[in-house]
Parts: sequence; C-alpha cells; structure tokens
Amino acid sequence: MSGRKEAKGSAGGDRIGALPDEVLHRVLSFLPAQDAVRTCVLARRWRHLWKSATGLRVDEDESNLGSVKEQQEFLDHLLVLRDSEPLETCVLRFNGYEDDDIEDIFRLNVYFRYALHCKVRFLRLDVWQEEEFCDHVPIDEQPIVSQHLTKLQLYDFSLEEAMIES
Repeated sequence: MSGRKEAKGSAGGDRIGALPDEVLHRVLSFLPAQDAVRTCVLARRWRHLWKSATGLRVDEDESNLGSVKEQQEFLDHLLVLRDSEPLETCVLRFNGYEDDDIEDIFRLNVYFRYALHCKVRFLRLDVWQEEEFCDHVPIDEQPIVSQHLTKLQLYDFSLEEAMIES
C-alpha cells in the first residue's frame, strides 16, 4: 500500500506547472492559439500564461481552415486580451476572404499590423482561395517597417512597391 502512495505522489504532481513561466510561454507558442487560450482553465497559475506566449498560430492545420469571418470574433478578442509581448512566430491562415467585403480586407490588415507591432520575427499570412482567378488581398499602403522581422511569407496577398522600399 505504501508503494502505491509513493507512485501516486511521484506521478500525481503538476510537473509541467512547476516549470518557469518562460518555458511555459515557449511551450504554449507551439499550440494552436485556441488551445493555448484553453489552458487558462487548468489552474490559477495558467490563467494568464497564454497572453505572453511567444507564438501565435491560427488555423495552421490545412484540414480545418476557417474563413476570415469565422475567425474574426476569436482573433479580435485575442488581440485585445493578449499582452503586447514580442512574438517569435505568427502564423495566420484562412480559407478565403470575400474580395468585395472591405471588412475582411480591413481585418487582414489589422492582423498584419498587430504582428509587426509585437516585433514578430517570423510572420506567415495565408489566404487560401477556392476560386482559381480571384483577386489577391491588398495590404494597406503603409511601408513595412520592422527591425525584428527576419522572415515574411505572404500567400495570396498583393504588395505595393512603395511598401517595401527602404
């Protein structure tokens, strides 16, 4: 019986929760954003950890991409509640947008600028288009200025030349 208590005590503790915050932020950065946010219910200590995760990944799994409209409410709340901590990685993928809907284009530009504001190092924005011949998403005409960005991947976006001039 004492062997059982010893086994339970050694395996029953919260070993992950005992890790330093910096390590947990890094671990959370590899999770999809929705899952990282869900960790807030694990324990009191986890309540705000997701807000400082070093990665933000929305719909990285190709099998279940949501549209801009489907992700809008989640992302809008996430950006308001998340700390402005620097991001190592930001991956935002969507299953299309309505090219005649100015709101979708506006939202995509807000997400793009938010990532730059958080000093993102690797940024991937991806909009899968179901139609073969549809317009690319226009990014606002403000120059892309970042001392931190080392890798930028844009799929189905259009850039103005003035945005990337030095």
